[in-house]
Amino acid sequence: MNTPSKAEQLEANFISKCNLLKAAINSASITSLPSLSAQLDSLRELVAQGAEWWTKYDIRRNSETLSALELEVDNVRTRLKPRRRFRFTQTPSEVIAQPPKQDAALTPQKAPRAAENGLLIDSASVRNGKIELDSLREQNVSLVGLTNVRVSLKGSLRALRFSQLTRCHVEGAFVDGSVFMSNCDGCDIEVACHQLRIHESHACSLWTCSGSAPIIENCDSMRFGELVLDGRKGCWNDVKDFSWLREGSSPNWQLVSEKRTPRGAQST
Repeated sequence: MNTPSKAEQLEANFISKCNLLKAAINSASITSLPSLSAQLDSLRELVAQGAEWWTKYDIRRNSETLSALELEVDNVRTRLKPRRRFRFTQTPSEVIAQPPKQDAALTPQKAPRAAENGLLIDSASVRNGKIELDSLREQNVSLVGLTNVRVSLKGSLRALRFSQLTRCHVEGAFVDGSVFMSNCDGCDIEVACHQLRIHESHACSLWTCSGSAPIIENCDSMRFGELVLDGRKGCWNDVKDFSWLREGSSPNWQLVSEKRTPRGAQST
C-alpha cells in the first residue's frame, strides 16, 4: 500500500477538520465560540501549509471552503453574542478600551469579557481624522467603513479585522492571532501578527512581520514590506496569491525595499 503524499495527508486533515467545524457550528452555543475560533485558526494554518504542497486548483477550492466557514462562524458569533459597538467618551488620546466592570453579584466565571465581545470601530469613533486606542489587552478588534482615518492601536490584540477601509493608515497593531482584511482600497498598514489573510482589496501597502506566509485572494496592486521587530524576519515576503492559478509569479503583488520599525516596538 502506497504511503499518502504530503499533499494528500494535508488534504485529508483539512477535510476532517472542516467536517468537525461544520458539526460544531450546527450545535454552537455561546460557550463554544472560543472553540469555533480555535478550529478556524487550525484550518487557516492547514491552508497556509497546503500552499506549499497542493495544486493551484486545490488551493483555490480549499480557500473558498475556508472563506465559507469563516462567514458561517461570523454569522453564529453575531447571532449569539453581538459585538459591543465602541464609542468615544473621552478625547482620543485618553481613550482606553477596557473590559466591562465586573458586577459584584457575578461570579468570576460569569463576568462579561470584552475580548469575547470584541470592539467594533466605525466612522462614529473618529475624532479629527484620528482614532487612538490605548492599553488594548487580548481583545478582538474590527475596523469597519473608515475613510481617510489615521488609526493607532497600542497594546496586544487577539485578532484584528479590517473591512471597507479607504485611504486609511493603521499603525501599532500587534496581534497574537490572525489579521483579516477585506474590501480595502489605498490603505497603508503596519501589523505584526501570526497570520495575515487579505480578500478583495486594491492598492494597499502592508508592512508586516508575520508568523506564516501572507495570503491574498482577489486582490491587485498590493505592496508588501518588512516590519522590523526584534530582529525577526517573519514571512513578510513569502506572499501566496490564491487567485493566481497560472505558471509564473503573480502580478497582483510586489515587494518593496523600504523597511519600517513600529513605534514602541514589542513582541507579539
